[in-house]
Amino acid sequence: MPLSVFPALLLLSLLPATASGDVLLLERRLEWSPPPPPELSVHRAEARAVPLPELTPIEVEVRPAEKLSRLRSRFLDAAARSPAYGGDRGRVPAIHLVRGTADLETIAARLPPSGDTPLLRCRERSCELRAPLFVDADATLVIADRTVALDAGRGAMLVAAGRLFLERATLTGRDGGGPALFREPARFRPFLLVLSGGRGILRDSRLGHLGFAAGRAYGLTFAADRPGGELPPPTGIIIGSEIRGLYYGFYSHAARGVRILDNLFRDNIRYGIDPHDDSRELLIAGNRVEGTRERHGIILSRRVRDSAVIGNRATGNGGSGIMLDRRSDRVLVADNLLEANGGDGISVYESDDARLLRNIARDNARTGIRVRNSRRVVIAGNRIVANRDAGIRLYTGPAPKTAAEFGPDFAARTSGLLENNFLDANTGGDIVVKGAGVEWLALVRDGPPPADPRIGGDRIWRRALAAVTGRATLLVDSRLVPSPELVSLSPP
Repeated sequence: MPLSVFPALLLLSLLPATASGDVLLLERRLEWSPPPPPELSVHRAEARAVPLPELTPIEVEVRPAEKLSRLRSRFLDAAARSPAYGGDRGRVPAIHLVRGTADLETIAARLPPSGDTPLLRCRERSCELRAPLFVDADATLVIADRTVALDAGRGAMLVAAGRLFLERATLTGRDGGGPALFREPARFRPFLLVLSGGRGILRDSRLGHLGFAAGRAYGLTFAADRPGGELPPPTGIIIGSEIRGLYYGFYSHAARGVRILDNLFRDNIRYGIDPHDDSRELLIAGNRVEGTRERHGIILSRRVRDSAVIGNRATGNGGSGIMLDRRSDRVLVADNLLEANGGDGISVYESDDARLLRNIARDNARTGIRVRNSRRVVIAGNRIVANRDAGIRLYTGPAPKTAAEFGPDFAARTSGLLENNFLDANTGGDIVVKGAGVEWLALVRDGPPPADPRIGGDRIWRRALAAVTGRATLLVDSRLVPSPELVSLSPP
């Protein structure tokens, strides 16, 4: 089901303007309609309703891993550094499920003997995988009610170009006699990867100690390896699961329509949830993202558009709770709790048309909500308290190093609407506005303004915000020409 969170429309009816020093204050009447949120109950029901497929006759083979073109050389080079292969990736074998629907026991029974260390061994409800396992486009792998240990020393990985079902399953990276704990980024650890044409369904499962610093091998990844080709983008569902100790809790590249619902992401290394590079129409809802060591709890980066981040709890992460980054436009961020993170509660960098609604951002090490070089951002109904920088910080700055990817028309511009936010006890003040590229702001209050609002930033905006007394005041920098955006605030 495609997401439909836009357009969100703001109409501003022009009333007489008044001048206040360097700022033009345009009194206007607002008609503001928030975007309709996705029907989460429908998405949850659909995720639960996908049936496990019946087993069918299969074709399976063992062949050199490097002969499977969709197993990238960087994966195999890292795996081959194990003493078992002496640095020679040509010695790494792979299990190739060519066609049919199988479980691990069926595959293990069909493999040729391989001495004292079988590539796949199953006993009762547990299995040990000691090699890459590749699920081809015409094949389906079902792992249900099983515990699977993936052996780092033998280069175990699970890569699907077909369908992959995990139901009440546990997948754990193993190294020697214990878990494959993270030690350094480049050290090989097993991983799960869904490629172009693939679909992954993970329900009520547990993943632990997976992933390392090689593209698409981050732990749990849905990533196109043939973008723009005939194969559809990878997609799938992750619901009711626990993801712990992965290099990235979740990563995507050019995925489409992935639903990440009601999971626990805890103690992952680099990021908690990280959709990336042209992933679209994602729904990230009802998750707990806790204790990410290095960076952000949830980040959408590089053109992750037309998506929704709803009802999540991002707490105690090394960076921001939620970040929108690098042209991740038209994203709804609503009803989330962002608490005790090492960065901002919510960060919006170079991403237009964000809707930040009814979130709680408290006790974060930086700003409650930070907006940089982003246009037509709506910040409405949020509770922003006890952050150690400002409550809301809007600004423009020099073009980032990545500005070239935004195109020749990129300019450092910020604009948006602030409506009925509760701000209190933020160390750096309530609202800070800075930068010559701030085009306009609309400030809306249902009740009277605070007796002594704490406003920081450029003098022009300090004076203007302090002067707001009506229900709706549009603030326009007199150095800029009011544009049609002052009449209609909606994504193009």
